[in-house]
Amino acid sequence: MFLFNYMSMEDTKKVMKDVYSLLKSGAYFVFSVPHPLLAFLKKDKYPFYFDVQGGYFTGRNNVFPGEIWRRDGKPVNVQCLHKTIEDYFGCLQHAGFSLMPDVHELRINDQHIALDEDFFRPLYDLPLHMAFKVKKW
Repeated sequence: MFLFNYMSMEDTKKVMKDVYSLLKSGAYFVFSVPHPLLAFLKKDKYPFYFDVQGGYFTGRNNVFPGEIWRRDGKPVNVQCLHKTIEDYFGCLQHAGFSLMPDVHELRINDQHIALDEDFFRPLYDLPLHMAFKVKKW
């Protein structure tokens, strides 16, 4: 979870290729990443901030330092080495995965709102993370 947003494109390709070589036929590779649009959301409106360098496409493979606030209000330093959705699909293909992965855009749901409406409501209906599940044939 959240490994590839700290890795360059080259390292991501290498690790995915290593994973592919270690998997038995019929096994699944499951991972999640922050949604590639997350860093581009307005910093004054959400409980996170990234110092974006470039745009969605021109910022590829650049490190975006940032902060994400915990529910108790304390900031946590994070970073995102930006990749597009296309990049993740390309890395999987480069590794040898030949079929389309199951992809889910993860978001805030009603259970989150019930838990802490003040914290989660501003994030409702936004793409926060992506989960990938791909099978080795």
